Amino acid sequence: MEELTRVELSKPVEPEDGVLPAGSVGTVVGIYRGGAAYEVEFAKPFHAVATVMPDAIRHARA
Repeated sequence: MEELTRVELSKPVEPEDGVLPAGSVGTVVGIYRGGAAYEVEFAKPFHAVATVMPDAIRHARA
């Protein structure tokens, strides 16, 4: 995945603000250690920036 790629969660992720359910769509805004983890910004169901492991995201459907 590259920065600015639209991704979809394949499983729930729990940032500080609550739980982002599987299916939430966000944008990759940072890449850690060559893809060991990704920083993803979400707008819905609430605004959040979360560190997400590669097994928890996939390319978003168009």
